[in-house]
Amino acid sequence: MHSSIGATRSIATSQEGVVLVTSLILLLILTIVGITAMRTSTLEERMAANGALQMRAFQAANSAVDGYISGLLKDYTEDNDSSALGAIAAGDGSTETIALRDAEITATAEPAYLGQGLGIGHSIGVGSAGIASHRFEFIGSSELQHGGARATRAAVAAGISVLGPSN
Repeated sequence: MHSSIGATRSIATSQEGVVLVTSLILLLILTIVGITAMRTSTLEERMAANGALQMRAFQAANSAVDGYISGLLKDYTEDNDSSALGAIAAGDGSTETIALRDAEITATAEPAYLGQGLGIGHSIGVGSAGIASHRFEFIGSSELQHGGARATRAAVAAGISVLGPSN
């Protein structure tokens, strides 16, 4: 009987510390998994924020172009004033910077005259040598300054055709 008690004690003394080592290894694995999950969520948050900033910059550039075109077409259709379109066609079109409520964003629209062509799809141009379609392009750009190290930029282009007298 005495020998079986000694054998039990020798087994117990050889297993001392195994639970401690096993729990430390498990704790290390859980720490690594936790750190990896935090890094992944931080990266996903940055990607979402960059996407939102890019969308804001694109919308600002688009607003600049829409505002420029709306102003020109209002002058042309409601006030019968084609002087701004004529200035663009002559190469004297000014770049327009729009004021946005957000001070972090600067948006501009730059016009360009692409020339004249046939008024395709317009019956008014058939058989009439004095009517042409004048093509204009507007390039909008924006820059969004934010807390990051660099600015977010976007650009957009739009075009219109206006029927008018040929040159």
